Amino acid sequence: MDLFKSFPFGQIRISSSSLYQTNTTLVFGRETILVCDPNWLPQEIEAILSRLQPFLETHSFYYLFTHADYDHIIGYGAMPPGRVVTSQAMQTVIDKDKALTRVNEWDGQKYIKRNYLHRYPITDLTIQSDGQQLQLGEFTVRGFPTRGHTEDGAMYFIEQAKTLLLGDYLSPLEFPFIEDSWTAYQNTLLKMQDILPKLGWEIAIPGHGPCYQDAAFMMERIQIDLDYLAKLGDLDDVHSWADVYPFAIYLENEHHNNYRRYRMEN
Repeated sequence: MDLFKSFPFGQIRISSSSLYQTNTTLVFGRETILVCDPNWLPQEIEAILSRLQPFLETHSFYYLFTHADYDHIIGYGAMPPGRVVTSQAMQTVIDKDKALTRVNEWDGQKYIKRNYLHRYPITDLTIQSDGQQLQLGEFTVRGFPTRGHTEDGAMYFIEQAKTLLLGDYLSPLEFPFIEDSWTAYQNTLLKMQDILPKLGWEIAIPGHGPCYQDAAFMMERIQIDLDYLAKLGDLDDVHSWADVYPFAIYLENEHHNNYRRYRMEN
């Protein structure tokens, strides 16, 4: 079974996990392959590896991580050798042992066995400032720190592929999950509102859910998420958000966690 959805941009392949529609992105170049957030279930990791295997001897590999949540790093231990790109905070702020413990706990709680050992991604190249440019083989990649969901978030724009890797922001499926800061989350959305129209992207890939190919629709999503953050102080019934976040009614605990974070900062 082919787990990949192919877009009309021939070098891009996206694997959407059965769990939370979590996306792994592969970008194929002449001599370089970029892999973003490899995940999740063992058979899904095998499908990713089967796509990469023909290029092991001919291509250089770069692994881009949007943040260190367990669902975004859980496949890294199986990946071929390559260089790692993260935010600076993913290396300096995140407790690497705790992050790995969370990965192993998830597998253990689900009785999942893997044929590889989990590894924390140790960076070779870090994103420290907005628009920072990296040359990854033939790909020019611009990075942007994105705090709010987590302290270590990063967004990437791959110029040649006209592709945005959003991390856990702007999912069409879920309202913002605030693990770091309500204020920082709001600032990240405002930054996206300013930056994204200037990038000339053609496909934008969130950490979870369907991709964007319509700029107007994504700008609308930014405003919806800003509205959600602005109204948190009133703690609206989570059911009232079901029209714009299709899984909202199942995420009440996250909604209340967001409210607690809001109250701590306001």
